[in-house]
Amino acid sequence: MSRSPSEASREFMVRGWQVLSPAERAEREAQQRQPDRTRYTPPSDCYDGKELQRTPGIPDSRFRAFELPSRAHGQLNYPDGTRVPFPELANDKAR
Repeated sequence: MSRSPSEASREFMVRGWQVLSPAERAEREAQQRQPDRTRYTPPSDCYDGKELQRTPGIPDSRFRAFELPSRAHGQLNYPDGTRVPFPELANDKAR
């Protein structure tokens, strides 16, 4: 004879921490995951800054940094929208 627990008895606490079954934990983690980020497109009535230009006299070499990727959320984000997972650092203890 098997008994299924009531809804009230499924949730319980251990030292102030809520204990979840593996299925409940997977469901909660799925709910908390961030959706896939797509490239942001601002609304058409937003300021686009098209009149902004580079300052004359500043060499192109000073603008090189704008071509490099930024590191965020464990990945390299390039200006063209490409995203590459950030490579893991070598373990210093292995040296």
